[in-house]
Amino acid sequence: MKNNLFQFLAVIVALCLMQLLSGCRKEVETVIVKPNTLVLSVGETYWLKAGVFPEKAPQEVKWSSSNSRVAAVDEKGLLTAVSSGSCKITARAGSVSATCVVRVNGKPAEYSFTVASDGRRVQFSPGNLQYQASTNRWRFAEHQYEYIGDGGQMGGNVPGSDNSKIDSLYEGWIDLFGWATSGWHDENDTENIYFRPWSHDMAKSTPTFNHGGCYGSSYYGPEPPSGRYGESIDNRYDWGVSNAVYNPRTEQNERAGTWRTLTSFEWKYLLEERSTKTDFRYAKAMVNGVKGLVVFPDEWAGNFVFQNPNREKGCSYEDNTLNDSDWLFCESEGCVFLPAAGFRKGTVLVSVGYIAKYWSLSRYGGGASALYDEKGKFRCNTVDVAFGMFFSNDDLLPSCLWCSGDGFFRCYGCSVRLVRDLR
Repeated sequence: MKNNLFQFLAVIVALCLMQLLSGCRKEVETVIVKPNTLVLSVGETYWLKAGVFPEKAPQEVKWSSSNSRVAAVDEKGLLTAVSSGSCKITARAGSVSATCVVRVNGKPAEYSFTVASDGRRVQFSPGNLQYQASTNRWRFAEHQYEYIGDGGQMGGNVPGSDNSKIDSLYEGWIDLFGWATSGWHDENDTENIYFRPWSHDMAKSTPTFNHGGCYGSSYYGPEPPSGRYGESIDNRYDWGVSNAVYNPRTEQNERAGTWRTLTSFEWKYLLEERSTKTDFRYAKAMVNGVKGLVVFPDEWAGNFVFQNPNREKGCSYEDNTLNDSDWLFCESEGCVFLPAAGFRKGTVLVSVGYIAKYWSLSRYGGGASALYDEKGKFRCNTVDVAFGMFFSNDDLLPSCLWCSGDGFFRCYGCSVRLVRDLR
């Protein structure tokens, strides 16, 4: 009798415990992987973290790679970059999973861009140049398709950050600069404010140069030598020569002189003249919803199909729409993306997400002469303009002195993308 009672009580206790435990146990509802995108170089390692929710759900996580030849992951989430390419790392708990998209870059010399007939080759910086006036710091955008934008009002993709707030004390970041605003000059020199990265003055500074609707812009950089036509450069005005720049890829400030600005001749050779493995040099595209220009390296094998490459007209950004995985693959193959970040007139943002204007190092050496359009109408004084690279949804005009409308006036704020020489 006692044994039967004991067995009965044991069964009751077991049933209560099972009911209690089942009340505590939860099914996995969500898995989060941090980070969800990652860029590594061959040979690098990284610990991925996974969170399983709710917290009372089983916490066991199984890791896997979609391509272990690109990146391998162990049972604890330790990721190892094996070879150039892209893949997805999956963390699974129960029936729920989350992924991290990984891009692995090859060796630095693996992909390059020839910029001159003598064979000079360069690599591009990981993103457009950015500056914080309040701390006098420079950095590259973390991703090639990122730009500061206009606070979201006209398609800028970083709401809350605004090139229109450009001034000497602004605590945000800006990425549209007047020509020659590298900041090379003595900070104690209170007169040459036009060389400072935050300069945006379009006011008339002298009665001598008052054409083109960009008064005073002749003070952005050196005066053109009288009687000389064409390109002239002065390395003091190169954003890369005088400034240490924080590189998110290396996670360190790279010393001044590591990077430099292309000349107009180099922009022209890059986009119009160089030879590549497929003979494709560029194509308009949308990357992660951002419009811009994809530039292919010399070694581009064409493993991702682009429509209308090397076409100046008759094509649009929407011809090539790349999601994050598409772009990570193309970037791992050496492609460069130049976002169409618009440009700045004083503190007014123009054509953000539609037009791109990228500065070159080159000034226009034509003396104090005037430029006219094809109908003979005056457009601008040559002291007001510099060379740059322009593209829009309608056309591509590499290394063009654009003075048929809103030109490359020196006081306008344009994008800057730096390169470094390969030796």
